[in-house]
Order: sequence, then structure tokens, then C-alpha cells
Amino acid sequence: MVVLSRVLYGDLMVKSFDLLHHDHHPDHFDEKEDDKDHNDDNQSNSKSSWLGYILSLFYSSSKQHPKSTSQKPNGTKKASSQKIKHLTAPGISILYPQKGNAHEFTAGPNGAAVLDVLLPPYNYEHERNCTFYRVVKDDQQHGNDANAKNEKGEKQQKCWLLPVVQPKDFHCLSGKYGGLGDANDD
Repeated sequence: MVVLSRVLYGDLMVKSFDLLHHDHHPDHFDEKEDDKDHNDDNQSNSKSSWLGYILSLFYSSSKQHPKSTSQKPNGTKKASSQKIKHLTAPGISILYPQKGNAHEFTAGPNGAAVLDVLLPPYNYEHERNCTFYRVVKDDQQHGNDANAKNEKGEKQQKCWLLPVVQPKDFHCLSGKYGGLGDANDD
């Protein structure tokens, strides 16, 4: 999913996270991805399947893992936090499927209004739901992970994103783009 956000009013802080693929991080607790056939790696390079692959990183199945002290809830994602950005109206932020797509907006002291364009849009029937997470520090970080940096040399903090219910104070109005119309339309 690509998210194009424009601040219409006020200012906000954008904290984004890169989801870490479970092949490199076996503590990724999303059974839908764990059940995938190894042929998906070959298919992920084709235009028709890359979106499904990316979306599978975001959405979990209903299967439950055995409970133990070392496991996280189903749907938990391993991630690395990115540099916090501050945006003021009419600032724009673009988040890509593999870079910063899990994100948190925090409005400034005077509030904020944001227009988000999502490609593809959320769709419950196609398992493209808006999922809310709580950020939990990764206490297992040590050695090279503790000092990990991105390609720009910025420090990246590893964390867990644990799924939670939608906050009661979160309000979102959705709309459907109807096209530009015909120049001859009144």
C-alpha cells in the first residue's frame, strides 16, 4: 500500500516504521506469512503478485499460536523505527509498501487535518483492513542490532508492533473517487 498524506490544517509529527521480513527475523508472528509456499519468492517479482505479497506482511490470519512467554499475539510485526518527521500545512508525506508504511500521526497543539490517499484503499472483503498497533521496545536487541543504521546512516531502533483495537478517539471519513468527469458536464 502506498499512502500519500497532505496536511490540510495545523501540524503533526509522523513516526513511521519499516516492517522487517520474517525470513530475516524469525520472531515475526504472522501465521498467514508462515504458511506461504516457497514459490511466493519467485512470484513476488511479477507485477500481478507483488501487491498481494506486500499486503500479506500487514494482515494476519485468524489462526492462533500456542501461548508461551516468548511469543507475541498473532499479527505482531517486527519493525524498525525511522526518523521522526514534522509536517506543517500544506506539507506532504509519502509512505511506500516497504518503507515506513506502518505509521503514527500525532497532531500538534492546535490539532491537524490530514487528507490520505491510499493505493489500494482499505477493503475488508479483500483483507486490506486498517490495523492499529502498540509499539513495544525490543528488549532482545544487542550487538549489531543495537547499533543498526539505515542507508542514510540514521540510527534505527528495532521494536514490536502489537495489534490493538481502534482507539475510541480516532475519527476517519472515507470517500470514493468518482473521476474528473467530462468537460461537457454541467
